Amino acid sequence: MQTPAEEKALASSPPSQAAAPQTAANGIRVGDSIEVVTGFGWKPAKVLAIQGNDYRVDVNGIQVTKAFPAEVRRVGPATARDHAAGQYRLGDQVQAKVRGQWADGEIVIENGMEYQVQFGNRTVWTGPENLRPSSAPAPQLLPKRAGRPGRE
Repeated sequence: MQTPAEEKALASSPPSQAAAPQTAANGIRVGDSIEVVTGFGWKPAKVLAIQGNDYRVDVNGIQVTKAFPAEVRRVGPATARDHAAGQYRLGDQVQAKVRGQWADGEIVIENGMEYQVQFGNRTVWTGPENLRPSSAPAPQLLPKRAGRPGRE
């Protein structure tokens, strides 16, 4: 129940302020479609409420609380904000620190916030503390040549 003063203040506030969705510092809002990590990998969910880095979400009709960034991510390609939080996606071109050196590679497997990065014919598992977005372009496949193999 509201007091008459509260009702008056609510009625006089602009509609955009009264209806503003709850937004977390990372840009995810109540009502957004996101992905949450489960025992079956990343699954679609909908944000119901936000309290700090804790998200109350609906996953297949079940409400659970998940923590950002380890268990919550936005749908689609990772943004600079996601990378800053340690989130990457399959296929992301990254640089990984291996034996003190940064090397260009590609994320080929993700398990929560642990990533397997492939460098040519070798791979390493690492966490986000040893990753950064790569400025190198994605590798290009050579086009197949017409004709039979071994013929010029």
